[in-house]
Amino acid sequence: MLKIAKSGLAASLLVITLMMPLSTSTQAQSPQLADALIVNAHVYTVNAKQPWAEAVAIRGGNIAAVGSTQELEKFRGPSTKVIDVGGHLVLPGFTDAHIHFMEGSQSLVRVHLDEAKSIAEVQKLVKEFADKHPDIPWILGRGWSYPIFGEAALPDKKFLDEVVPDRPVYLTAFDGHSWWANSKALQLAGITAKTPDPPNGFIVRNPATGEPTGARIPTPFQRMAVLLGWIR
Repeated sequence: MLKIAKSGLAASLLVITLMMPLSTSTQAQSPQLADALIVNAHVYTVNAKQPWAEAVAIRGGNIAAVGSTQELEKFRGPSTKVIDVGGHLVLPGFTDAHIHFMEGSQSLVRVHLDEAKSIAEVQKLVKEFADKHPDIPWILGRGWSYPIFGEAALPDKKFLDEVVPDRPVYLTAFDGHSWWANSKALQLAGITAKTPDPPNGFIVRNPATGEPTGARIPTPFQRMAVLLGWIR
């Protein structure tokens, strides 16, 4: 009886011993539950190997996994917050010291003048853009800098008129605080020598004739902004 008992005990210990690694392995393979799950989404991951996903698992303030809603179901626990976004777009967080998101986004499809080192280079870029986009009613761009205009430090409509006389051109300085328009843009906005300076800014004028030069310093040109649909 004692031998049988000892034999049975030994067999039980052997079974337990054999099962322990299996149990430990199973636990190691089980993912830690997520604090939150974003599901049924159109997730842009910014990962070239997996640019799009359907779900995101979040744990401890970090992204634990991305994949399909079905794949990430294993991260769901009783206290997991599940956010069903119904197929909408989900993007990574944007962190920046200073950005005007809409204006910055729109500038991507406009004339880029940041690298222009002379008036001639600006003219070349504006003309090339206008020629490539004959159906765009307004030629818009950003990035010109003050030093390219020499001592004047401000642009003149005549330089734009030379390359695009038939469509309005409206270009923002690199700092976003000055603007440059051609004659067509001034005409559509109704800005003439008789137009008074608007509040908190002024229209740069030819000292001999009083005609607007096409340069604008801070707030004005509300009429131009209305034409562009920027303000109402």
